[in-house]
Amino acid sequence: MASSGWTYNYTFVLFDYETESMWYPATVGAAVPGCGCVLWCIAGEYAGRMLTGPPYTRAAWDIWYAGHPTTKVYIEDIPLSNDDFYNPYTR
Repeated sequence: MASSGWTYNYTFVLFDYETESMWYPATVGAAVPGCGCVLWCIAGEYAGRMLTGPPYTRAAWDIWYAGHPTTKVYIEDIPLSNDDFYNPYTR
């Protein structure tokens, strides 16, 4: 999928080259609560169908970790400098 160059309800629309279908991202959880990315096909082979992402759980870290103590988090050690915090509106 790639950007179609079109918008629908002020939101970008994706184009699937394989099926020549256009997909509109719905509000997360609007159709299926707890489901990740929700896309509605608005034109093409799959018009009227929904494509959902993998299920997910939204939780604060302390609550998540209490229930899943073996969870590991990858944090890349990247040295930061003042240039990394450039704010174009202050200069």
